[in-house]
Amino acid sequence: MVASCAHGFGQHIANLSKPNRLMTLKLFYVAQAFYKLTINLTKASILLLYLRIFPKQWFRTTCFILLTIILLYMIGTTASSIWQCNPILRAWDKSIAGTCISITANWYANAAFSIATDLVILGLPMHSIYTSHLPMSQKLALMAVFALGLFTTITSILRMTTLNFSSTSPDITFDIDSSIWTMIEQNLAIICACLPVCRLPLSYILPSYFSTSTSPSSSSSMPAIKLKSRIHIVGSSSSTQEFNGGHISDTEAGYEERRYG
Repeated sequence: MVASCAHGFGQHIANLSKPNRLMTLKLFYVAQAFYKLTINLTKASILLLYLRIFPKQWFRTTCFILLTIILLYMIGTTASSIWQCNPILRAWDKSIAGTCISITANWYANAAFSIATDLVILGLPMHSIYTSHLPMSQKLALMAVFALGLFTTITSILRMTTLNFSSTSPDITFDIDSSIWTMIEQNLAIICACLPVCRLPLSYILPSYFSTSTSPSSSSSMPAIKLKSRIHIVGSSSSTQEFNGGHISDTEAGYEERRYG
């Protein structure tokens, strides 16, 4: 989209020379396909993050189903952007004889799918976070971080209100409202996908909301043993306890050793 501006994107189409007009529309055609790739791969990256965080089986199954739907839709909608016209050259040069799909209907379908999947992805982790054993302040902070994706959903809705105007305008290089919202939406989506992994720097800035340590005094007085995978506490055949990458203090380890011999 930035490259297309060098050839006149944003100016009235009547003011552009034929080479610039064709190059601008060709770059806009390429950008349409990359929009489908970018927005859906961003959703896929968020779901892959969920799979690393949340262990519940129903949650993981839901993530895999959503991931499959989003990736299959990405392939289909990218293909519809590439082959939107027959022949393909007609996508940026309407003087060539041929046929094209309804761009307006195609853009509305993509917007509806994007908004629907945004809402599902945003709502998916809320129950797991709320029912976790974290302090309420940390629960609310984490829920707020994940809910920041609502900004992307809002931009998707605002973009949707401009689709009919931009897709039917005869001055398509000047009436670019939907293109502006599209760029905002994609960049916000990438930022929101990165926010959950910013928890570590946030824990230094706002330790009362994002820190995982129980208390400063306990962490400084007791050295901790980091467990590589799991600890098996043998008291009976069924007494196995897992600590996935957790910590146990020397005092707690000694207590469990005395307790179970």
